Amino acid sequence: MKLLDITLSNFLVTVSERDLSLNTDIFEANLINLIILGGAIFYFLGDALSTNLIERKKNILRSIQEAEEQLSKASYLYSESRLRSDRIPFIIENINLDGNIMIKKVKNVVLTNGILEIIRLEASVKAETSRVEAVICKTISENAVKEALKQIKLQLNDVKLKQKLMDEVIYNL
Repeated sequence: MKLLDITLSNFLVTVSERDLSLNTDIFEANLINLIILGGAIFYFLGDALSTNLIERKKNILRSIQEAEEQLSKASYLYSESRLRSDRIPFIIENINLDGNIMIKKVKNVVLTNGILEIIRLEASVKAETSRVEAVICKTISENAVKEALKQIKLQLNDVKLKQKLMDEVIYNL
């Protein structure tokens, strides 16, 4: 690039220092040779250049088409993810509502089960209390009857003893 700049600046200095004019003599200026050379280059290299340019154009168009396809895919994915991300607050809200409902249901079940368990325990305690009271009453009754029998026997023994004494006293008299 520097070399081209230097060459152009040297050319401009040379042109400005000399009086430059256009040579209109075709044979002296070698214009015909230049036209023939340009035509030959265009004729022989034109097909190669046009084929090369056509291939480059096809490659560029294919790259553009692929880029457009990727852009459309990316746009679709972006819009889908945008829709999903817009739905996230609603999903979270539904999850929270479902969670709160589930908590209330579980709480009610636990409370109901707890109340039923308390009722069952109270009934069990009452039944056990009644059984123990019955056993205690039976034991007290049995002990009272035994004590009463013992007292009766003692009193009967005392009466028999008194009767015997009286019989002996009467017999002795």
